[in-house]
Amino acid sequence: IIMTDREATILKNRLIPVPQNCKFGDGKPYRLEDGCSIVIDYPEPGVELCRDIDEITRLYWGVRADFQWNSAVNSIPPEGYRMKADEKVLKIEASDRTGILNALKTLRQLAERERGKEASSVFEADPFEIEDAPKLKFRGLHICWFPENQEWQIERAIRMAAYCKFNYVVLETWGVFPFEKHPYLCWKQPGCHISKEDIRRLVKEAARHGVTVIPQFNLLGHASGSRENGGKHVIENQFPEAMSLVEPDGWSWCLSNPETRKVLTDCVDEMLECFGHSGFFHAGCDEARLVGTCRSCRKQNLPDLMKDHLLYFYDYLKQHGARMMMWHDMLLNSDDPRWYGYIACGKEAEGLGKLYQELPKDMIICDWQYGYFVDEQGNPP
Repeated sequence: IIMTDREATILKNRLIPVPQNCKFGDGKPYRLEDGCSIVIDYPEPGVELCRDIDEITRLYWGVRADFQWNSAVNSIPPEGYRMKADEKVLKIEASDRTGILNALKTLRQLAERERGKEASSVFEADPFEIEDAPKLKFRGLHICWFPENQEWQIERAIRMAAYCKFNYVVLETWGVFPFEKHPYLCWKQPGCHISKEDIRRLVKEAARHGVTVIPQFNLLGHASGSRENGGKHVIENQFPEAMSLVEPDGWSWCLSNPETRKVLTDCVDEMLECFGHSGFFHAGCDEARLVGTCRSCRKQNLPDLMKDHLLYFYDYLKQHGARMMMWHDMLLNSDDPRWYGYIACGKEAEGLGKLYQELPKDMIICDWQYGYFVDEQGNPP
């Protein structure tokens, strides 16, 4: 069986991301069926890892493979792998569990149902040699969980992230997290909230496929727990007495009210515990319109007020083993010509344009864009 250049291109285009080295060869395909031979070279294969990979293989293709594990030291980078398949055997070399998973994910993108039959439980993959390793240590995807979303939609997005070899998912909850100390911050309508058991299950399932889920709760803006155009506010609609925690328009948290910090700290605690202490926490902080405008906040210097707020949560998260992440846009002035066409939500009058210089260097400031601006020739400005 001859592999043509056209066929090789079709197969390579299936792979997300495209491996560093990839070659397809001639010959009969490798068949994923009960008893198929899979050889894995790994530094220290243990019983738990062997069982884990066997379960993943059965989940992906519904087969009970004949595994041969070889204890072998190699120089493959973290999360990388070498994989080769011919008619008789599939061989994988990796230095960690994630490398093995990434190899199997690549095989999952390549393998297709056996042709020539009405129905078949067998998958086939043409002979190949592939070598790959991530160029980025952190490969993240951001997902919003709105009250209108269902659990299966979020799980589908996490599984797709794993399929494409992302290793982190930032999960932003919008009024759907069931806070125990402050239950009014979660929508009570049926189908508009989730349980901690549901979250723990998703976090565990994500980890099974090599994805760490990072909690996000907005500690500056987006206090409504709903979209701007939704006409809903999780506090105003359910416990209006607590509206002193937010600015008069309801969108941003009130930074001068000491009770705000207490409530948000409780929220952070519950989310860190529920998400299993992933090592990161995303504080949001984007699109904080009309921040610092209440009769208490507006008497204070906004950059100092914001800095104190951010540094408090930076220190608190660090004490709890989590690195703080935040969005970038409030730290850029929208009237600065350098950011024309890009997302920048700060204003020169607010004085936040230099605040980033006073923040800790290990605080992760994340850039987000609704789209990337280009001129008529397709070039960035």
